[in-house]
Amino acid sequence: MNWMIHLADISNPTKPWKICYRWIDLLFVEFFNQGDKEKEQNLPVTFLMDWMTTNIAKAQGGFIDGLIAP
Repeated sequence: MNWMIHLADISNPTKPWKICYRWIDLLFVEFFNQGDKEKEQNLPVTFLMDWMTTNIAKAQGGFIDGLIAP
């Protein structure tokens, strides 16, 4: 089960752009909501979860170059 979830997670860049883009959008809505909650509680904001500092395009490029391509 863990293996299948992992494959589903990293397979997004292989999908058609329209589907891939939608999932990226949903992912970062979730990330940024978490970052906002962390800020409200005066906690350090987790990497990629601050909508003020995260560049989504660069984050996706790093994900593809660092995890998918190899």
